[in-house]
Amino acid sequence: MQSSKGFTLIEIAIVTIVVGLLSIPMFHAYNTYLLDKRMQETRDHISEVQNLMANFLIAHKRYPCPADASLAPTDPNYGVERCEFTGIVGAPAPYYGSATLAINTCTINTALCRVQSTRSISGTMQPVMIGAVPIKTMIFDVDLVEDQNDLDNSQDISLDGWGNKLRYAINENMTWEGTYSMLDGAINVITESNRDIGGRPMADPTYFHYALLSHGPDGVGAYTEQGERVDLCTSGIYGEPGGPPADDDNPPGTTAMKDVLNCDMNATFLSSLNNLNAINSANHYDDVLTFTTSESNALWEYLMVGGAKTEHIRNINQGFVGISTDPTTELDVGVSEGSTD
Repeated sequence: MQSSKGFTLIEIAIVTIVVGLLSIPMFHAYNTYLLDKRMQETRDHISEVQNLMANFLIAHKRYPCPADASLAPTDPNYGVERCEFTGIVGAPAPYYGSATLAINTCTINTALCRVQSTRSISGTMQPVMIGAVPIKTMIFDVDLVEDQNDLDNSQDISLDGWGNKLRYAINENMTWEGTYSMLDGAINVITESNRDIGGRPMADPTYFHYALLSHGPDGVGAYTEQGERVDLCTSGIYGEPGGPPADDDNPPGTTAMKDVLNCDMNATFLSSLNNLNAINSANHYDDVLTFTTSESNALWEYLMVGGAKTEHIRNINQGFVGISTDPTTELDVGVSEGSTD
């Protein structure tokens, strides 16, 4: 008679421990891969949105107004610019200004806000609109949509790698052709050391046309594609609902996470190195922020009048400059087939 012998509980426990230890690096590597993939997807989507913004600006001589972040894809106004919440003097109603938000107020759940910037132009403080990317307005405008599938696929670029809506902030005067000026950016971006990102003194900072923002993996301040809040912005404030408990070292009301500065609904944004591991600490930052302005470069500079920039530029290259052609003169503009003088 033959007897069978199985594994003892101790042997099974040892095998389980060994398998678990071997799996830890695999899980860590997979999580790192997934994070990198979603970060890159977010950057790619932001880049595509920037291209749409540039095309829209060329076509309309203005930027689009933000969309309402609280709307679901089934809503007809999902991804549609909402210029009626602006307060631009002289802009044509009712498309503009029919439901003007007071300064530093928002629609329900901060889905669309009108805030004061720190920039004054001709004695007037510049309001900034903050909401979602008006993706439907832009993709219909550039004629990218042929059917519903094209629309659904195109709308995906207004989401980050975690499926949340990208935030969009813009000086409201740049959303109407009548008040647009390439010099009128009102978005301020600072570094983690509270310095101006443009390298200028804080008393005279660089102002940007618009900012595009992903609230990152934690989604603090973000909206899902369905228009639902992921997490309230106050979750990074010590002693507030959803935030870490206050103590002697961290009194109530102090910021627990740096990226809260990007969802507190004002015209100043923080650009910092990512630190995803320091959850509920002052060093936590997982946002992806991009901003756009117009500045002089090695080939062109703005003409100055009375010590101030104008919208006119001049070439400062030492050699020849060609546009759509190999230059044979100081400024040589090529004419393509089908174009007119």
